[in-house]
Amino acid sequence: MFLYHQCPEHMQGNVLYPLNQLQNFFPEIALQARKKYQGREHLLERRIQLLNCLWNDVLHCAPVHPHLVYQAWQSLGKELGDTRWFKIPAAVLDQMPAVIYQSDGAVKQMDCTGYQELDGLPAVTWDWYRTLHRQNKQGAWFHGVPHVLLLGTLNTTGLEIISWKDPI
Repeated sequence: MFLYHQCPEHMQGNVLYPLNQLQNFFPEIALQARKKYQGREHLLERRIQLLNCLWNDVLHCAPVHPHLVYQAWQSLGKELGDTRWFKIPAAVLDQMPAVIYQSDGAVKQMDCTGYQELDGLPAVTWDWYRTLHRQNKQGAWFHGVPHVLLLGTLNTTGLEIISWKDPI
């Protein structure tokens, strides 16, 4: 069982920082990363109640293999560039506070024993992709997919890096 986190394009070092911590170490990189919230600035103030923190105080991980996202877009006729992902063993869930954030806003405590990697994308995600495709847009790859939120930093030393183009 694994979690997945996109490898930041301009990552320096071997530690993944939540956005609110990243600005203390690499302010220029944090400024670039904040741009993905343009038009969605309200997310920067979203509270994660069970962790008593903000949306950008956590690392956002996906419980679905990135190849499934790539495959979905390909099936709609959209060719995507290569994107790399950290493949994170689910055991990390026992090493730091974590919750699963559902698409309806519900939040539940999470640990390794309760974790289940998804074997497909939810219907709402497919609907989202089709809507974006009709508008000739792309983005928000994990819209409708539960997010695993990790409170803290993550040392990436030794983690496998995969491409979303690589079959599962």
